[in-house]
Amino acid sequence: PPSQSLVPAQGSQTPESSPPAPLPVFRSIRCQLALLELPDDCGRQPRAAVPSKSSPRNIPSRGLSVPLGQREHAWLVAVSAGCWARVRGLFLEEPELALQRDFMSGFTVLHWLAKHGDGPGLQELAAAARQAGLSLDVDARSGCGYTPLHLAAIHGHQLVIKVLVLQMGCQVQVRDSSGRRPWEYLGSSTSGEIWQLLEA
Repeated sequence: PPSQSLVPAQGSQTPESSPPAPLPVFRSIRCQLALLELPDDCGRQPRAAVPSKSSPRNIPSRGLSVPLGQREHAWLVAVSAGCWARVRGLFLEEPELALQRDFMSGFTVLHWLAKHGDGPGLQELAAAARQAGLSLDVDARSGCGYTPLHLAAIHGHQLVIKVLVLQMGCQVQVRDSSGRRPWEYLGSSTSGEIWQLLEA
């Protein structure tokens, strides 16, 4: 069949071969594929692909399916995976990467920092962006209409909420695509200070 010709022959796999460790779960398939092709900059060992008829892991290169330059691609993979040392290094090389959006989710670096709960990283990035003359859109909406504040509220990251509101001046009454404001995602264990901050 023609579909088999797309996959180069890679030797036989013995039944005793153990499957690779599972990949971290990301919403974007692009992020999953990128983990297979880029060296791991988060301190983990690189994953070796094991050929399999049912898995796309046996395709040697996915570079053409990602419509980004190599540096932009590395940036989006690093921010989505939370590899902040790698993000910092890429930012120092090319500060404009901080303006890059994930073309699948619409997330910016601020969305990823908020999702991962990295308040200090958010503060550091905001200061570095100001120093580089960049204006980060703290109220940028993802594909689902989430702002970084929505994501911080969804994931219960109270420090990030404080940084976004008090230091970065984000709007607290923005509604997402479902019509919900950030405070509507707060959990019952959220402090009263955060409820007030979000004007609930």
